[in-house]
Amino acid sequence: MNYKAVAKRLMSYVGESEFELVETLAENIAKIIMHEFNVPWLRLSLNKKGAVREVRDVGVMIERGNNK
Repeated sequence: MNYKAVAKRLMSYVGESEFELVETLAENIAKIIMHEFNVPWLRLSLNKKGAVREVRDVGVMIERGNNK
């Protein structure tokens, strides 16, 4: 996998997008990685620093696809 291409694509996508929920962003990122980069399974962790006062960060971890 070309990690540079993945990072470039995701940076572009996130830069052009606005999301209220980190969960929605994680779902959309997973779809991009799986469909555009032909990844059959992934585990994605996504954090948003400064989202909640007095908390370091908030985030989610999702798994998508078939891990077989």
